[in-house]
Amino acid sequence: MKNQLKLISVGVALFIVSLSFTKAVKSEVVGNYGDSIMQLSLNDDNTFSHYSSFDANNKIEANGTWLLEKGKIVLQSKIENNNLPKEWKLKNEGQTIKSRNGMIFFTLQKAE
Repeated sequence: MKNQLKLISVGVALFIVSLSFTKAVKSEVVGNYGDSIMQLSLNDDNTFSHYSSFDANNKIEANGTWLLEKGKIVLQSKIENNNLPKEWKLKNEGQTIKSRNGMIFFTLQKAE
């Protein structure tokens, strides 16, 4: 009886702890991030479009689909592009996304 009570109390405690971790909801993630130089648009239908014009000779335009996995946005582009970061971490309850590509770090704010 004691072991059963201990097992149940440990199970309840683990359940309560697991509820304390917040998961990003898809509706919080959907929207436009960035500005006129670099923009990432995440749509309701799990498609995205990305535009970057850091270098006038090497503009990046990509689109494809996105997934939400473990607090990260994973981009799956139709055209393979090494300059486009594939994983973006969610910060500030979906208001900021961060990524890196080699030694280049990106931080995009959600447009209002």
